[in-house]
Amino acid sequence: MIRIFKSKERLEAVAFSDSTKDIIQAIIAFTGLSVTVEYATDGTVRAGLIKNVSSVHIVNLGQFIYKDSEGNIGVCDLDYLRDGFEEITE
Repeated sequence: MIRIFKSKERLEAVAFSDSTKDIIQAIIAFTGLSVTVEYATDGTVRAGLIKNVSSVHIVNLGQFIYKDSEGNIGVCDLDYLRDGFEEITE
């Protein structure tokens, strides 16, 4: 589910809540970028890697991938969104 937060700037964010196919496809659709899930030797998820030609964003389980009004992608925790933005319910 895409969550929307606002301040003077509008951000849309999607949570990397697990590594299921549905979540990964939602992140790909949201960012328009490729996503790779990295696993530890015990099979647990270590991180998600969101890649484009010039950068790699590393997102841990429970973190959010956000997109600002100019289309820039970033990674943050929910506290960052709650502290700096008001969530909008549409």
